[in-house]
Amino acid sequence: KKTLKKKKEDFHYIIRYLYSRKFFKSSVYIGRFQFFTKKHIQIIEEAIKTSGHCVLGIVNSKNSTFSFEFQLEYIRKIFSSDVLEVHKISTGNIISLQNNSLRNFEYFFCGEDRKETYQNQLKNNPEIIMKIIDRKDDISGTKLRLSLENNDKNLFEEMSPYQFKDFFSKIKSEYIKNK
Repeated sequence: KKTLKKKKEDFHYIIRYLYSRKFFKSSVYIGRFQFFTKKHIQIIEEAIKTSGHCVLGIVNSKNSTFSFEFQLEYIRKIFSSDVLEVHKISTGNIISLQNNSLRNFEYFFCGEDRKETYQNQLKNNPEIIMKIIDRKDDISGTKLRLSLENNDKNLFEEMSPYQFKDFFSKIKSEYIKNK
């Protein structure tokens, strides 16, 4: 006899299979995003451009600098739910994320530093195409955090999306509160 959990998993699989083949394809991008940088936004924009939609997995734990709700509030200042589906996840497991989405993942975006980890996850899912992100620019989450610690609004504006420039004080306050 199937458990309720197994029935639910079967149902999700059937729905995703039936609908996603034609209508619900997506790119996926997973990260901690402590906090969103210009580069993160560029990658999400590229993912949306590639498949028309992006599923964003925010790895969030008790040690995260920002709460999931705070991160969601800010990412929604840039992207609507029509093009960006956001999930709070505890690990960077691609298949677990796909099981919680009705989207079929077509493309997976990741940095060179995570390539090997995600290649191992995707070896049984060759239909998901990995897109490696060039990380040669000088934008980093570490520098963005330093801008908050050092009250450096200029560096903050250099590292973060322009949509966040008016929120330096609020973001800094949240960072200090959770640090």
